[in-house]
Amino acid sequence: MNGNRVTAERWRRLLRGLGHDVEIIGSEDSTDADLLIALHARKSHAALETFHRRFPARPIIVAISGTDVSLDLAEGGRKRALVEESFAVATRLVALHPLVENEIPPEHRAKLRVILQSARALESPPSKTRRTMNMVVVGHLRPVKDPFLPARALRALPARSRIRIHHYGRALDPTMLAEARAAMAADPRYRWKGEKPRGEVRQAIA
Repeated sequence: MNGNRVTAERWRRLLRGLGHDVEIIGSEDSTDADLLIALHARKSHAALETFHRRFPARPIIVAISGTDVSLDLAEGGRKRALVEESFAVATRLVALHPLVENEIPPEHRAKLRVILQSARALESPPSKTRRTMNMVVVGHLRPVKDPFLPARALRALPARSRIRIHHYGRALDPTMLAEARAAMAADPRYRWKGEKPRGEVRQAIA
């Protein structure tokens, strides 16, 4: 399951817990609802335009993704235009960290609200080891994420370094799988764990 779908399912649970009826639709689908929340400005552009055309007075919230900012806005051209069109029809924009404000066009910044992410603390966090300094990387292996940057950085450290990297996430194509295996072979301090259950990843982060 990709990141946007995971987020959609999580937000559906939260909103249903607050008493709302929630339906998840595709990025180009249409629905009759009191409010539309879109994840990813460019990918949801078609659904946003359709909803706004059908119900111009109803609110639209656009959650800005990392690729909206780091790729589509930066790249310019048609992709940037789609992002900006989505921003234009939005009632509110949501970002997960405050630096996004610096990256979006000034005319849309008044719509922006930052919602910092949080998680419930584990009831019994694992004990820490003193032999190594374990660093956790969480994210599927895909080129847009530059997933092997930590592994490359590890090679610049001396052999005596106590840092160990544990990388959690599914390899989304054979090339990424081969790179993960090569990175482990090149430096045993880097361990790719693959896709694991959410609870196991939370324990690792803790």
